[in-house]
Order: sequence, then C-alpha cells, then structure tokens
Amino acid sequence: MSEKTKLSNFIIAPEKPIEQILGVGTMWVGCGSAFSTTTYKTAIFCPLYGSNPPITTRNLLVEAGPDIFKSLYDTNIPLTDITDIFVTHCHADHVGGLEELAFRFRYLYNGHKPVLHITKELANILWYNTLRGGMQYTAEGELSLSDYFEINTIEPNAPFEIANNTLVCRVVDHVPGQLAYSLQINNDILYSGDTNKPVVSDDVKQIFHEVTFVKAAGTVHTYVGELMELPESQRKKIKLIHYADGNSLQYKDLAEEYFDGFVQQHELFTY
Repeated sequence: MSEKTKLSNFIIAPEKPIEQILGVGTMWVGCGSAFSTTTYKTAIFCPLYGSNPPITTRNLLVEAGPDIFKSLYDTNIPLTDITDIFVTHCHADHVGGLEELAFRFRYLYNGHKPVLHITKELANILWYNTLRGGMQYTAEGELSLSDYFEINTIEPNAPFEIANNTLVCRVVDHVPGQLAYSLQINNDILYSGDTNKPVVSDDVKQIFHEVTFVKAAGTVHTYVGELMELPESQRKKIKLIHYADGNSLQYKDLAEEYFDGFVQQHELFTY
C-alpha cells in the first residue's frame, strides 16, 4: 500500500529520481498520545511534490506540539525547511510548540514566515485563547498571528492546494465544545486528527487513525473496539497513531491482525 524507506534516504539522498516520488511523503515526527514521552506527541512532516514542471517542493508540518524541535533535530530536518503548517485543534500536544516555532522563525531565522493554513474560526481560538498571551507584546511593539505566519484562510470541506496537491479539512468530534479537524491529502492519505469516533474513507490509500485502548477514554478518543467493527476494507487501510507508551508492543498482534499495524516514530511513507 505504501513504500517505507529510511528518512535519510528520502530527505538526503532519495533512492528514486525525484520525478518518481512526486506526491506525498509522511515522516512521523511523533506518533504518541498527549502523555507520550517515548514516541513524542503526534506530528507529521509532509514533503509535498508538485506535479507540474518546474518541480516544486513544499514541506507541510501537521501539528506542532512541544516535541517537534528535538524530533526534527534528530532527523536532520532544519526548521527552516518547514514552508507550511496545519494544526487540527488547540490542545497543547498539537499546538504547544507554535509559540517557540514562531519566535525562532522571526528572531533566529531572518523572519522565515511559513504559511499557516487555518480556518477563520480556529485562527481566532488559536490566537485569542492560546498564543496571544505570550506573543502579542514584543520589543517591536504589538504583533498578531499574521505577523508571525502567512495566513491562508481555508474552509471546512473546501479543497485547497499546496504544490498542486489537494487538501481538505473536515470537522470531527473530539471534546464537546472543542473545534477539531481531520485532514485529507489527495486520495493518498486521511489523517483523523483527534476524534472520539472513527473517521474513514473508501477513497484514500491509507488512513492514519488515532486510537485508545482504554474504553473510558473513548469519550474523547476513538476506542479500538469501534475501529475493529469497521469493514475489513477500511480497517486494513488504517495505521494506528496517537497511542500511549507501550501500546505498540502490548497490542502489536492485534494491530497487525485487524489493521495495518502501528506507525513508529520517524517512520516514513511515500505515495
């Protein structure tokens, strides 16, 4: 379903000519839950290759939790390689690194200004409820979200493009009152984000779906039993993410029997 290779081969010296890997790559900066310490919080570094000459490459960071700096450092990916950012919601394991990322870009990396693809509603929540307290007042004066990032305002269910790749976000149920989204890239991948019920599609090659093995946590995350009840054609597309420390060993056999296994930290897939 997907080709796995070492990150160093893909980022530094691709085994294939670049024109043969046009499309989407997903390198898992982290694949753990909000409380994970061994596999880091779930985040994805996605190289997106344009299909029209001249070949263009954009690097999309999906989620920006506090672990991204160490993880990207460990994989030799400079922060300045990030050209685009998307976050699914405003819990700290998904946006807790954004303030530092913005400050590094502005003050250490010559004002590097990635594009933040975000709905208007989530942008207001992100700035006024999460980031403003630490980022509004600076030695330069008062700043806003658009001073740190180029803002591309998107709409739920409305496709937008990055390097000729088509993306779409959709509202999912996570915590009551918490705005949250999934993200689909082309017909290649569907990333569930945080959701308390299965988010699936018959039209994509791979589904990266969050999971909990604790039934009581199924009120805010997707209990594995619900995923196991999906049709086999959907289950076998699912790679499990956002799991607790130790789950990938404890439930390895189950994940391989019912799904397409667990994603491992720094694992890379190309489509």
